[in-house]
Amino acid sequence: MRLRLISLLGIVGLALGLLVAPVGATTVIDFSTGNAGYGGIVSLFSDGNLSGAGIPVGTVTIVGAPQNNSTYGVSGPANGSYGGFVGSLNFSTGGLAGTNVIGIVGSIEGLGLTTTEFLLTGTISSYSSPNASYGLVAAVGLDSKAADLLNAIGLDPATQFEYFAFSISTGFLNLPTAGQGPSTSSAISTDIRNTERVPEPSSLVLVATGIVALGALRRYRRVASA
Repeated sequence: MRLRLISLLGIVGLALGLLVAPVGATTVIDFSTGNAGYGGIVSLFSDGNLSGAGIPVGTVTIVGAPQNNSTYGVSGPANGSYGGFVGSLNFSTGGLAGTNVIGIVGSIEGLGLTTTEFLLTGTISSYSSPNASYGLVAAVGLDSKAADLLNAIGLDPATQFEYFAFSISTGFLNLPTAGQGPSTSSAISTDIRNTERVPEPSSLVLVATGIVALGALRRYRRVASA
């Protein structure tokens, strides 16, 4: 009986060892201005919230995916200062600016995405306001990618992404007083860095430990009562 219990505890230890093994590298999808130039409109509202519309996104870089890791051009409805139509970034942080959302519309011919669609959709969970300066607007949150984009790089279409290291530099934005309209400027450069979301190893260990230990306890009780 004691030998069986020791064996079961060994199984628990083996499960823990497997779960705390190093996690493989995650996929990063990085949308940026590229060669699109400046454009679009970034608006700063009196409550400190921001919105952006028609901000040019010219390239996407894929790193760490199962396949097709490279940099690709993004086409779409936005018009950058360097000419040509590129992907369009739209966002809002909430409050007077509207619902806290983010989206990129466009196509990526190099990956076989020839139809304009939402390449990225998500929410903004936190951000920093430029507070009356030449802005570096930074934000983080959760987002999802177009299913055919993830298929093209070998990922499950349901893969969740997080912490889009969203940064936009703008022209001068002056925080309006209450009742005034928003201060506006063009986006000079943009970078939205997305990291594939993976479960925390500690969470996996807790769940697996509970399952394995419960099974061991039930088996031990059955043996002891026999």
